[in-house]
Amino acid sequence: EAGRGVLAVEQVKGLEFRDDQEAVEIRQIIMRGVTALTFTYGQGGEEKQTWDGSKENRLPDWVRVKLTLAGQGAQEWLVPIYARDVKIGQRSP
Repeated sequence: EAGRGVLAVEQVKGLEFRDDQEAVEIRQIIMRGVTALTFTYGQGGEEKQTWDGSKENRLPDWVRVKLTLAGQGAQEWLVPIYARDVKIGQRSP
């Protein structure tokens, strides 16, 4: 699908992400006609263009996803991120 706007999910060998087409085991196209896709990340009321979890030492509070398909207006979702530390063997309340 080179040169066409598609949204795809890839499964790679191993746990480490790398830009290696030889490592791709499965590629599934889930949407065609994508003209734009952006993600922004938020912590409280602050919105950031990038998020580096190792520098922030946490996940963002929310992620804004903006998707535009050919011939359509942009659609936008605000996805809250809920996470907490759980130790192995600890029971949830």
